[in-house]
Amino acid sequence: MTKLLIGLKVKASAKSNAIGNYIEINGKNYLQLSIQAVPEDGKANKEIVNFLASEWKIAKINLEIIRGSTSNFKILAIKNIAPDYLNLILKHYMK
Repeated sequence: MTKLLIGLKVKASAKSNAIGNYIEINGKNYLQLSIQAVPEDGKANKEIVNFLASEWKIAKINLEIIRGSTSNFKILAIKNIAPDYLNLILKHYMK
């Protein structure tokens, strides 16, 4: 099992929850993410964890926003996941 940090570029208050492709901003890679929840009182952050856990079939306890809780640029830690499964998930979003 392994731990990985992923940069997220989040658009809150979107029409639907969706995962986009990776984009590069200032030399850093971010996975684009649209979330329906509003960015207040941690609602969008909670929805991010719930949505990604459901989409990726990962326990919510293994996903944690460790940086950017009040920003649209976030760092997500994924813990206790097999490297092969993680690679399979992430390659799906590569351009």
